[in-house]
Amino acid sequence: MSEKEPFLVNINKNTELYKIDDEGRVVNNYLLTIHNSADKKYTFDMEVLNKDITIKRFKPFSLNPKEKRKTVMILATKNKLVNPKVTLLFYAKENKNIQVKREIRFFYPKK
Repeated sequence: MSEKEPFLVNINKNTELYKIDDEGRVVNNYLLTIHNSADKKYTFDMEVLNKDITIKRFKPFSLNPKEKRKTVMILATKNKLVNPKVTLLFYAKENKNIQVKREIRFFYPKK
């Protein structure tokens, strides 16, 4: 039997695959739902494990036990990506060992 994750992360892509901002960066928007399934209050933060991708919008936030929240996450890059797969690490600031990794697809123009 697998161990229960201390929190759940669901990532959905909006209908717009990508856009190019005023600085020439390719930008992708996602809708996150994070559910604290632990019995303790945690503040959740994230990192992008791909060096070519930056976080344009995401702010850490706290969730009480069994609480969930939806928030917008915006990622950006100026670089041409070889691999469109992006690995995200979500973790509790109080204990970085409480973490969840998710892999998403970053959409980029075919030029």
